Amino acid sequence: MFSIRDQKRGPSERQKLRAGYLNGIAIGLAIVGGFAPLVNAGVTGSLGLFVPLISLAGLGMSYYVHHLAYGLLKERDDERRHA
Repeated sequence: MFSIRDQKRGPSERQKLRAGYLNGIAIGLAIVGGFAPLVNAGVTGSLGLFVPLISLAGLGMSYYVHHLAYGLLKERDDERRHA
């Protein structure tokens, strides 16, 4: 078993679950908002001006949510290192 000192390092299980949930949302945003409009445009043959913009917005939101999850874990890790 780990000593008490080893258990104090790193993010808690609750933080890991929250980060995992946010990463799941980020994956969904990337698929639905980033890639699906491009696939739809490829199938229908109608690639207008807004389809790439919508895809970039979806991928940008996905990146932002993933970055939030990473920040959640990193913030917790930094708090425990400096304590």
